[in-house]
Amino acid sequence: MQPIPSGERVEVKYLLGKRNADLLFTGELISERGFYLDLIKLKFLLNQLMSSTPAQLQSKPSEVDENRIRQSLRRCSEETIQAALGFHQTRDKRHLKPLIVGILERYVDPELRPKLRESNLELRLVEDLALDSLTLMEIIILVEEVLIVSISNEAARALRTVEDVRAFAEANC
Repeated sequence: MQPIPSGERVEVKYLLGKRNADLLFTGELISERGFYLDLIKLKFLLNQLMSSTPAQLQSKPSEVDENRIRQSLRRCSEETIQAALGFHQTRDKRHLKPLIVGILERYVDPELRPKLRESNLELRLVEDLALDSLTLMEIIILVEEVLIVSISNEAARALRTVEDVRAFAEANC
């Protein structure tokens, strides 16, 4: 895809067919960080929504979702993966802290990991955990992918501590 000016809007029309019922999805996508939402991902999510009953939407993550989460978090601990699966299953925000700490732990130097495990949420990402800007972007992308949220550039710049990341996730999930 070609970069697009941030804030540009495009109208999307997508017809979801399901034997005796069709749904025409219309809406706008707003570019963020220069790209529109991946239309294939949008189609996948809408098809999942149409094929799910309300009870399924509240229940355990599907095998596809579980595989996607496991693939995204493949270099994280099993505890982190279980926190992500637990969050997607229950939407219980108590899973966010171990999930965020687990994601950060993946990127933090091994000698700093005990400091992170002490549950001090006021640890500063750059100063205390020695994360550089590229690593912070990788963390943000992984958090967006796992939690299915979008973090704006302004919000990303405001994330200074482990607590900031956890609080953002809690407020936007």
